[in-house]
Amino acid sequence: MATAELTHDTGIPADVREFAAKHDFTQYLAPLAAAVETAFPDRPYRWYMEEDAEVAGDYRIILEVNVAGWSREEIRTGRQAWEAAELDACPPSVVCVYCLRLEKA
Repeated sequence: MATAELTHDTGIPADVREFAAKHDFTQYLAPLAAAVETAFPDRPYRWYMEEDAEVAGDYRIILEVNVAGWSREEIRTGRQAWEAAELDACPPSVVCVYCLRLEKA
């Protein structure tokens, strides 16, 4: 697993931090931020919470990356880099806690 620390304000909202703490996930926030920044360099991204549309009370941390202006190939390459970095950042047992979303708008 990759190790990293949140040494500055990474734009992670309080509700995301609280959810991460409640689910023993805080140690993965910085490695996931690093994975996003590696896979999608210079692209803006944001963190937020989202409730499952079908299961009340079932929440996920969403990492939304703006890939507007990127070609399909750039997006594919970024996604592949994310998948590789994600495996270094988190164990498989916690992948249900977060989700990557790519936004083209």
